[in-house]
Amino acid sequence: MIGKLLKKNEFRFIAIFLASAALFAAFIFLLAVIVDPHNDFGTELFKPLVLTNRTEKMETLSRLQPAPQAVIFGSSRVFGMDPEYVENKIGQATYNASVSYARPEDHWALLNFIVNDLKIAPKTVIVGLNLGEMNDDETEPQTLHNKNLSKYLIGGTEAKTKTYLQTFKKSLNSSYIRDIFLAMFKIYEKKDGVKFLSNGKIDRPFVYLSGSEKKNTYEDTYRRASALFENTEKLNPLRKLYLENFLSFANQNNIKVKLILLPMPEAITEKLQSETDYEAIYEEFIKYEGELASAFSFDFYDFISVKNFGGDENDFDDATHPGMHNLNLITEKIFETKK
Repeated sequence: MIGKLLKKNEFRFIAIFLASAALFAAFIFLLAVIVDPHNDFGTELFKPLVLTNRTEKMETLSRLQPAPQAVIFGSSRVFGMDPEYVENKIGQATYNASVSYARPEDHWALLNFIVNDLKIAPKTVIVGLNLGEMNDDETEPQTLHNKNLSKYLIGGTEAKTKTYLQTFKKSLNSSYIRDIFLAMFKIYEKKDGVKFLSNGKIDRPFVYLSGSEKKNTYEDTYRRASALFENTEKLNPLRKLYLENFLSFANQNNIKVKLILLPMPEAITEKLQSETDYEAIYEEFIKYEGELASAFSFDFYDFISVKNFGGDENDFDDATHPGMHNLNLITEKIFETKK
C-alpha cells in the first residue's frame, strides 16, 4: 500500500514537473517573441538591445543625401569594401549596404527596398558573393522577420512561421533570457561590436597579418569556411532563383551589375576541396554563370583565387573574410579601363 502511494506521488511529481517545465518554456517563448531582444522576430514592441546592421543600414539609406548612385551588396566579407574608393573610380555617390550572413535573397530584398520603397534609382550595384552563400542554410531570421524585407521574399509568411521555433531553439540560453528582461525594463547595456561609417563601410583599422599569424588565424577559423559547405552538394535552387530575379530586376531598371566571386585563402580552398564538395559546387557555379550571362546583362569576376586579381595571400582577416587591401585590389580590378 505504501509502495503504491509512493509510486503515485512520484508520478504526480513528475507530471507536475513536466507540466511546469512546459509552461515555463511556453512563457519564455512568448516573452522572446513579444520582447524580441535581438530583433530576431521583427515584433518591434520593444527596442532591441542590439541594432541589427540590416535595420541600421536601411535607416541610413533612407536618410542619405544625396541618394547613392552605386550600392555595394554582400555579407560581412565585403564590410571593408570602401565606397569612397568606388566613388573615386566612377564618380558616383556610393553606399556599402552589405549585411551579416547575407545570401542572394538579401540582395534581392534590399535592392527592392531601395528602388521600390525608398525610390532611389542606383546606376551601379556591386555584389560580393562567397561560393558558400549558395548553400542550403535557412534564410537569416533578421531578414525573414523584417517587415521591409520579408515582403519581397518568396513564401515569406510560411517560412517566417516555420522559423520562429528554430530561431528560439538556437537562441535559448541563460544570456538570452537575461536579455529578454533587460529589454523589457529598458536596460540597454548591450552594444553591437560592429560599427559602420556613414557610408556603410566597417569602422576599423587596417590589419595586415604576418605569415605565422596568417597560418594560425586561418586554421583557427577553418570551421567557419567548412560550415558553409556542410551537407551541400550543389547550388541551392531557391538561391539561384533569387539571383536570377535580382539580375532581371536590375536589368529592367537599367542598373549595371558587377558580380564578384570572392576569394578565400589558398590553404582553405585546398582543404575544402579535400573535405567537402567545394570543387563540384564551384564547377556548377561557373557553368551556371554562363547560363546567367546568356539571359542577363552583368559583369562577372571570378576572383575565387587571389591570383586572379593580383591579390595577397596574407591579407585575409580569417578563413573567409578578405582584408581591406585585397578588397581595394578587387575594386581596382573591376573598374579598370578595358583596352
